[in-house]
Amino acid sequence: IAAGTTVTSTGAQSLQGGTIAGNLDGAGAITAASGTTDITGTVTNASGLTVSGGTVNVTGAGTVDTSGNLITISSGTLATDTDALANNETVSISGGSYNVSGTDTIAALTQSGGVVDGAGTLTTTGAFTQSGGTTGGAVNIDSATFTQSGGGIIAAGTSVTSTGAQSLQGGTIAGNLDGAGAITAASGTTNITGAVTNAASFSVTGGTVNVNGAGTIDTAGNTVSVSAGALSTDGGALEAAATATVSGTGTLSTSGTEAITAINQTGGTVGGSGTFNLSGAFTQSGGTTGGSVDINAATFTQSGGATVAAGTTVTSTGAQTLQGGTIAGALDGAGAVTVNTGTTTLTGTISSTSIDIQAGGTLSSNGGGLAAAAAVTNNGALALTGGGDESIASMNGTGTTSLSGGSILTLNTGVSNINGVISGAGGLTVAGGTTNLGAANTYSGATTVNSGGTLNVLAAGAIAGASTVNAGGIMTNAGTVADVSNAGSFT
Repeated sequence: IAAGTTVTSTGAQSLQGGTIAGNLDGAGAITAASGTTDITGTVTNASGLTVSGGTVNVTGAGTVDTSGNLITISSGTLATDTDALANNETVSISGGSYNVSGTDTIAALTQSGGVVDGAGTLTTTGAFTQSGGTTGGAVNIDSATFTQSGGGIIAAGTSVTSTGAQSLQGGTIAGNLDGAGAITAASGTTNITGAVTNAASFSVTGGTVNVNGAGTIDTAGNTVSVSAGALSTDGGALEAAATATVSGTGTLSTSGTEAITAINQTGGTVGGSGTFNLSGAFTQSGGTTGGSVDINAATFTQSGGATVAAGTTVTSTGAQTLQGGTIAGALDGAGAVTVNTGTTTLTGTISSTSIDIQAGGTLSSNGGGLAAAAAVTNNGALALTGGGDESIASMNGTGTTSLSGGSILTLNTGVSNINGVISGAGGLTVAGGTTNLGAANTYSGATTVNSGGTLNVLAAGAIAGASTVNAGGIMTNAGTVADVSNAGSFT
């Protein structure tokens, strides 16, 4: 159909190879089923265009306008360059190929199969919805919103940019996913091996997101959150400025090394077999750690019944504040430990040599969890449970100490001024240093003073059980003591 010629059809129009250099008009639906059709003129249609085979090239001044009706590609190829399709068009591709070599703007793109490729830029004023198929080449797709599901693929070399919401429901991001809109992963399994760059936030509310290989998530310092489902990385996936929030039943894990700003955990699990290096705080007010993950932070705060699980190591260079929870793994680092409210249960280890149990705080240990060099200030409550023993450097304060099940508290060095009541069925051993007891203690287990140790029972002090002073040990009594077996010095 030559330039200057107009063909108008009220019924079906079938393109099976040829050239439209003039005008093809009409109300009937157009189907391209085979051959190669080159459109350099104008195709205007009130129904729609279906490419079910062959190739349709819309180039030069060529345009297709279906009055907002659907352009469908199920097989074959639709290839366009600049401004080939009307701005109100919606393209649906389930098979075949949609190739964009120039710059074009349409209303929406729906992909359930096939390939959207080329080296140009396609802008959709509405949604790009990908429930299957793949992109290809170096095509850029700019959309108002983006939704991926059903195993759809954003291939390497392709960029998808969205100004609005972006929803991941199962698929692969091997290229670039960019934009200002918040990203939500709600279901399915999404594999990210490309670059996700977002100026808002990245939220996992269901499903699984795996960031592997060269895959990265960059939220420009905004939050990466996991409230359900899982976000898993193999290291180097998250930007340094990111803060991760873990809540609900969500899981954040790494098998490599992630260097980020902070982790705020109110629920869920922070786990894996790798390491999180935090330039700021690890704040854990719920949930648990998991696996053999190491978490290195500037500060650590635990409350709300949260758990550092067995196998996990949390290391803090600064303050470590315990406000109710469980340390079943290792709490490491040089920072002082403060127990200032609630009950902290220790079934793992605390490496700090400075432990401050404040009024209102309780540290409950089943034994062997405190460092031998630990200096404990106890103005709250220290409880040894289950017959577990603790051996520390010293203890000072007015707090209570309970020794249940035959637990033994051993003091090794320095000066201990204990002015709170020691109770329970357990015992006290002074292995070194000087211990001054200033309260009416009720513990019924043995009191032992070994060589190099000094025990002074002050005027208000009392010991209910039997005491033994071994050779080289010293015990003085200005208060009340029961039986004393002396092989050292007792006055």
